[in-house]
Amino acid sequence: MANVKFEMDMAMVMKYTVLFVVSAIALPFLTEQDVWQRTLSQPSAIVSILVTLASPVFWNLIPRYLGEPMIKAFGSRRIAMLIFALYVMVTSFYREVVFVDAIEEDPVKTFAMFKSLDAFTLDLVTDKLGWAVTVFGLVLSSSAMYRLGIFGTYMGEFFGVMLKEKITSFPFSHFNNPMYLGSSLFHVGLALQAQSPVGAALALWVFYTYYLAGAYEGPLMQTMYASPQHRIKVENGWDIMANFEAKAA
Repeated sequence: MANVKFEMDMAMVMKYTVLFVVSAIALPFLTEQDVWQRTLSQPSAIVSILVTLASPVFWNLIPRYLGEPMIKAFGSRRIAMLIFALYVMVTSFYREVVFVDAIEEDPVKTFAMFKSLDAFTLDLVTDKLGWAVTVFGLVLSSSAMYRLGIFGTYMGEFFGVMLKEKITSFPFSHFNNPMYLGSSLFHVGLALQAQSPVGAALALWVFYTYYLAGAYEGPLMQTMYASPQHRIKVENGWDIMANFEAKAA
């Protein structure tokens, strides 16, 4: 599967990069003047930055270049896919742990733009709105995974398995890359609840990194689904008992 040829959406890459740069410039005025200096000097924040970047990179590279070798090594397409899914779950959990660690180690717990708010309004904007954004992010990510199933979520296409039909129901009916959007909003919500400038910087980095991943994965998936030869088609991405060892249609 490593020889799949496609063109990355460079227009979207440029769009996301410009938005990231503009947001990064605005962030010190909204949170704290030296937010980027402290973020890049805080060890836990550096770890979070690296883990956030590495996660989608390895999620794409491992199945693309090691999918077939994993199938041969484990002697089963099903086991190879489940082991990779477990790897993504573990690394995702670790990503959340280091993100929370960075927020907790941030000595500043206030945003410049909120300093004029009274206690009631501050609680409403940070705690209540923060929780709402966090929950909405979880709903998007969870509903996307529910629709895709374990194999649709965790790059089953590189293990020779693909869904028969394109998912068009919610959240895919309303959002592009709802899983990445949901994860990004989840991080924004956590940073907002904690009023952590470092958390806000890291959440912005999550948004940028994941939307770049989406600009890579979108055209790739379109190419793979346009040429479904040599892949097994399944009705349900949760059907771990499907006959994955059958010859692809």
